[in-house]
Amino acid sequence: MNGLCEDKVYLETYSEVWNSLFQYEKNILKVILNDINCIIEHVGSTSIYGLKAKPIIDIAVGLVEYNTDIDNVKQRLISSQYQFREEHGDVGRMLFIKTVNNVRTHHIHVEEFNGISWHNHIDFKDILTSNPDVRYKYELLKNDLAAKYYNNRKAYTLGKAKFIKNILREYTKS
Repeated sequence: MNGLCEDKVYLETYSEVWNSLFQYEKNILKVILNDINCIIEHVGSTSIYGLKAKPIIDIAVGLVEYNTDIDNVKQRLISSQYQFREEHGDVGRMLFIKTVNNVRTHHIHVEEFNGISWHNHIDFKDILTSNPDVRYKYELLKNDLAAKYYNNRKAYTLGKAKFIKNILREYTKS
């Protein structure tokens, strides 16, 4: 299964299919953003071998010239049926959602390449990939939160935030 209905939280065992789904979507994004200088990376739990995850593919699109390109990118993604989620943006980052038949399948994080959000995505992925102990603790937390907040994605996400922030601080010294 790929995707979840709004506000639902369900974790699946790692699947090799997730990387194929990322590659497919990356090719679509390359066509949409063909003349934009950007880097497209698979991030989030579906990008970590062996880690349980919500079956939603997270993609970081790092814009090399964020301030120059963001309005153009925003319009292109909206025109291509990605839903802009204004309430989930940060300075230097915007979130777009792809849905298929009312099921959320992809989160597209458009962010400043080498900005804070970009590094948080990439660094956390690298930390989990290279530290089985941290990956195990993160999965335990995710399992507990998913059981508690199976109908509340916002609470689930907030529950992970402190762990992620602490791990990033500890391993990146930032």
